[in-house]
Amino acid sequence: AQRLRRVVEEVRAVAPRHGELEALLGRLRAYRHAGRIRETLAEALGALREHEPGAIGLAARAARAVGHLAEILPEVSALEQRLAAARVELEDVAGTLEERLREMDFDPRELEALEARRAALERLLARYGPDEAAALEQAREAEAELEQLADLEGALAQAARALEASEAAYAACAAELARRRRAAAQKLVPAVESELRQLALERARFEIAWSPAAAERVGGGAGVPLSPRGGERAEFLLAANPGEAARPLRRVASGGELSRVMLALHVVLEEAGRDRVLVFDEVDAGVGGAVGEAVGARLRALARHHQVLSLTHLPQVAAQADRHYRVSKEVRDGRTRAAVCELDRQARVEELARMLGGRRRSETSLKHAAELLQALGPWARRGRLAQDRHA
Repeated sequence: AQRLRRVVEEVRAVAPRHGELEALLGRLRAYRHAGRIRETLAEALGALREHEPGAIGLAARAARAVGHLAEILPEVSALEQRLAAARVELEDVAGTLEERLREMDFDPRELEALEARRAALERLLARYGPDEAAALEQAREAEAELEQLADLEGALAQAARALEASEAAYAACAAELARRRRAAAQKLVPAVESELRQLALERARFEIAWSPAAAERVGGGAGVPLSPRGGERAEFLLAANPGEAARPLRRVASGGELSRVMLALHVVLEEAGRDRVLVFDEVDAGVGGAVGEAVGARLRALARHHQVLSLTHLPQVAAQADRHYRVSKEVRDGRTRAAVCELDRQARVEELARMLGGRRRSETSLKHAAELLQALGPWARRGRLAQDRHA
């Protein structure tokens, strides 16, 4: 603030005007050459008016002479007019010279004042220049900053009140969000555990742990960290077997268990979002028979509102898909390549038979595969849907 006040005081004390220094230096140059200037102006004025004959008088004499000649030669009348105009112009020049000569009556006190003003301007512009406009602009900016500083305490108090109000509103919203989350968790946990029991995790325990959210902003009203996700963080826990402590899914669940937990969550939360792409890898790992059929049924249910991709080795799951792709590997040109091809109905029967009986397909496995596809496949589902509609 002290520096700003100094800028304003120094510029305002000198009060420079735009272009003042340049004009002042021109005046001082005239003072330094005052004798020569007066002498030259006086000589020019004498040549026009004071000498005998002077230029003005000669121009007037020439105009009269040509005027007399115009009586004989009318075509020279234009010359008379030009000479008359030249005399008028010379009279005007002489008047200007007289005025400038009077101005050159220098006062020593004025010279002293000009020198003092020049020194003051040069000192000011050396600090705040390069010219008067720059110095005046710095003074205006400094005044504006001083005005802001004068009201800084009031602005800080207003900002503190606004921050306090915002933090209180955030704390209220975070508390309401926490209440709703816990209410939703009370419904989600038993629903997920019910689904897990149908997916060969009969004795699994699903829990939700709560912890304070990591603050992503400075501050926080009522001890609540400022985070766009609310005041707390939810983490899913799983105890796959009795006697085990529930631990975070990312640490304790195997690939198959994690896929089945995610499948259960998606089934329970099916209406929470639509038109998503869901990918399940080995969701049927470690299960078979009726459990595999239950897994397939849940994947099929999800496919009503989402695109579901499932990598599986279980025929009870593959039979329920709308489309069946076989992924195989082959070696070509010394490199292993993966190939994916879509199967028609007959190819599906053969692939299901292979999944049922290994590489050797028997009549029994082919018959079993056809029955499985007939009972669980998309054609069977369409038939049941048509019957339901007819009924």
